[in-house]
Amino acid sequence: MNKKQIFQLSVALVSLWLFFELLTHTSPAPLVFNRYSLGYLVLLCLVVPLILLVNFLVYRYQFRAIRILLKNTIAILGILVVIEILGQFYAWFHPSYDVLTLEPNNKLGWTLPPNLEFHYTGNEWYAREYSALNRINSLGFRDLERSEEKEEGVIRVGVLGASMITSKENSFEDTVPQILEKKLNDHFGRKNSKRFEVLNFGGDAYGMGQPLIVYSEIARKFNLDFVVFYVADELHFWKTVGSGVCWALNDVVGEVLSLEGEKKKVCYDVRPVFYIPENSFAELDAIFSLKLFQDFLIQVGKMKKQSTSFTWEEYNRVIKEQTEAIRLEDVQRIVQKMKSIGLTLYPPKDFEQFKKDRDEVIKNLYAGGKVAKRKTKLFLHTKFSEIKTAFKVAQNQSRKREMVTKGLLTKYAPDNPNMPGLGNKNYPKFEHVIFANLKILSLLNDLVEADNTKFGIADAVPFLTDGRLLKLPSFIVSDILQKFSKIYNIGYMPVGESLNERKKVGEVLQWKYDPHLNKKANMVIAEGMFQWVKKEIEGKK
Repeated sequence: MNKKQIFQLSVALVSLWLFFELLTHTSPAPLVFNRYSLGYLVLLCLVVPLILLVNFLVYRYQFRAIRILLKNTIAILGILVVIEILGQFYAWFHPSYDVLTLEPNNKLGWTLPPNLEFHYTGNEWYAREYSALNRINSLGFRDLERSEEKEEGVIRVGVLGASMITSKENSFEDTVPQILEKKLNDHFGRKNSKRFEVLNFGGDAYGMGQPLIVYSEIARKFNLDFVVFYVADELHFWKTVGSGVCWALNDVVGEVLSLEGEKKKVCYDVRPVFYIPENSFAELDAIFSLKLFQDFLIQVGKMKKQSTSFTWEEYNRVIKEQTEAIRLEDVQRIVQKMKSIGLTLYPPKDFEQFKKDRDEVIKNLYAGGKVAKRKTKLFLHTKFSEIKTAFKVAQNQSRKREMVTKGLLTKYAPDNPNMPGLGNKNYPKFEHVIFANLKILSLLNDLVEADNTKFGIADAVPFLTDGRLLKLPSFIVSDILQKFSKIYNIGYMPVGESLNERKKVGEVLQWKYDPHLNKKANMVIAEGMFQWVKKEIEGKK
């Protein structure tokens, strides 16, 4: 054999070896042929033709193929260098910042940092899709400085909630409270010179219990005329009782001990949590039970062991049947029974350690401040990571049933199918979570009513449900909120349904790289709140 033939044979053998390695690879989360992930399949579709092309060039041009490949490689690298330079140029004008957005608070666990001004830019090293100026007032809320005394002729609305209400991703004018304030002043100001102030009492990562503390300790001092409690998803219900496991605190840990996106795996019991006495569960369970839901969970567990799954028709049927099975009179009996049952508040357990570690982070990583500019990274690497993430998201969409099964069994299914009342090692029985939250809502309603203030619930749970796929428990929560509102004759704003209607006609309501809501979604939510306040005011005439 001559040198050319040896060269061609060597390239062919190396190509065969690459083909074998590529085709016999098994992805960690296989989707196609039970072997390849979606991203890996796309990689194969790119690499295999490239290997064939190299072999063709070697066969056709022998040693000259090296020069051809080298020229093309240099051209491609040149294009990538230009893209990298342009990307760095863009990033220079769109800087991003690490911000310690959680301030330790011995009652609430945390608030936003009082009197801090910062640009919130998301999680990337450059401001990828927004750079919103945030100014936090002296109380730790994203709002103007407000006096407790209300001026004559002013009508005040207070909005309770979590990160969808703080809305750090949007400009201050595009937050729900500010959009609502403008709508109210535009509508009523022209008619009878009423002036409205809408106060933002939202706190990042809050559950249902923290807003109760916010109202009782802070918000009620501001002489409010209306209070709206915005509930974003069923996770808020879990956060009422969840402090001892990491899932309830990941948003806290990620903010407190992170810089340059590097998170330390530490969990703190810093969320104040609420419990009702365990000896009251038997009596409450006898009144209210999600039997269809619990039976479905046991069935799903058996299906998983048999490598089978439910159909979407079955899933939607269980949703329909379970929500229809929740009777108003049963919820009413629970609420009535809960009046004689106490509620125990457990304050932040690891507060001092949480505060100490945060102070260390401020000293060592933030140079004594709370804002630090992020370091420059490779732009192309970021974009390739985005492509990888996009493939992962697309693959997850094709594995919806598997993901729903995992979510249901992890959070809701009991460890022992024969004893569903015990829940599992990390999550209590869902009915018991509902009982605690009904007690929270009842106490909040009592406080608001004692202040001669109108109370309403803005229910967005059905909207965010779609993104997390756990429609069954979320629709149960939404139905409970609606029935609770009817029992107490308080306002109920189905803003989640309004958001879903907009989504169906193609409106983009969330940021591309961030699950939080954008201005369009905030306008929909504010409209729902506006209609309720408008009805309450005009109904008095």
